[in-house]
Amino acid sequence: MVFSACQTSDSALWFATGDGYGLGNIILKKGNTTKIFSVDDGLPEATYQKIVVASDGSIWAGGFSPQASNTIVVANYRLSKWRAWSVKNFSALPMVNKLCELPSGEMWIATFNGILEQSDTTFKYIGTEEGLPDIRINDVLVDKHHRVWVATESGIFQFLDGHFIGFDDTNVIPSATVLCEDSRSFIWAGSKFGNEGISVFDGFRWHTYTMNDGLVDNCVGTIIEDYLNRMWFGGYFDSQSGGVTLLSNGQFQNYEFPLLGKYSVDCMFADRSGGIWFGGSLKEKSRLGLSYYRLGKWHRFGQKDGLSNDRVFFIFEDYEGQIWVSTINGLFVGSLSIIIKTLEQH
Repeated sequence: MVFSACQTSDSALWFATGDGYGLGNIILKKGNTTKIFSVDDGLPEATYQKIVVASDGSIWAGGFSPQASNTIVVANYRLSKWRAWSVKNFSALPMVNKLCELPSGEMWIATFNGILEQSDTTFKYIGTEEGLPDIRINDVLVDKHHRVWVATESGIFQFLDGHFIGFDDTNVIPSATVLCEDSRSFIWAGSKFGNEGISVFDGFRWHTYTMNDGLVDNCVGTIIEDYLNRMWFGGYFDSQSGGVTLLSNGQFQNYEFPLLGKYSVDCMFADRSGGIWFGGSLKEKSRLGLSYYRLGKWHRFGQKDGLSNDRVFFIFEDYEGQIWVSTINGLFVGSLSIIIKTLEQH
């Protein structure tokens, strides 16, 4: 399974893969050449969950190892060479939830048991003793103003001058899974399992929207802004409810199955043609894996139409205009222009 992908300025594609149990590789695809990095290349054996390109052009990847329990594996590829670390994480769930480069240049590895911060050739652990209010980190965001936001199971915090600052505000959801910054620099936060709606920070105060205001689902697993500066929220309670909510000009509009291929939506992507892609990782019997919205029209397709599987992890568009869809059974890739033409003909 491919859990994450990124692309460097030379158009090379990098994929973090794994079996979910500790085995996996990093794959490099450049043009017609594919390279699988393994232990023979100095890359530790692990299930790699996240991969990103740093500002210096190097590649960072993180995951967990089958060889040492409760251990996070961090790897950096620079100047054609891997450098790797195995860091004891003391967690029964050693998940790497986010790799995020701070404005100062250090890399943060956000896990479900605190943060590992790059410090020269080692990593410093940031936990409760270092001031972290909750070690269960779900997301980290650096906004346009270089502010650092941290989403945890017990709230949202800013990291400012070496301190984690909370919000004494009853108008913000008490736990957060995902963060998103829009074009106005507003910060949006949702919780995949919190069932408490979605919060937005306008620079001065928080406000929360729920199903009472028009959301399709109070559990929000993914948030994006489209090319018209409209906000989309993916509902993700279970395989029998959910959908997506569009917020445009202060009005909510909901879309659900059967317009959508399936109920639960925990990945969305806005492509460069103005279309929006929707997918879900939950197993939903007899449901189609992908939904596509463009110019007011909905399209659906799934495994029976050539998709590798109907359980979708993430959607990604490369510089060449190809759409990559990661599923539980590998990758589906196709030219965006050809996909749109094919869908619109049907």
